[in-house]
Amino acid sequence: MAQKHDIELLRSTLKDRIMCFLDIPKYQLDKSTSFFSIKSFKKKAILIPPDSKIHQFYFINNGFVLILNILCFC
Repeated sequence: MAQKHDIELLRSTLKDRIMCFLDIPKYQLDKSTSFFSIKSFKKKAILIPPDSKIHQFYFINNGFVLILNILCFC
């Protein structure tokens, strides 16, 4: 059965974590986190394909992420 998430609780958690690292006014943080939504991905899904432009920001709430850095000396 799919898990039901409380979006406001997750946004609050995200704000707390961001504020640990950055000194951002609360109103700016509230505005930026209001754009966040919840998305689920299947196991082994590719979130950012190689050589693609990034159009989204991902905050991983649960699970593991494999980050590959492939260097090509051509």
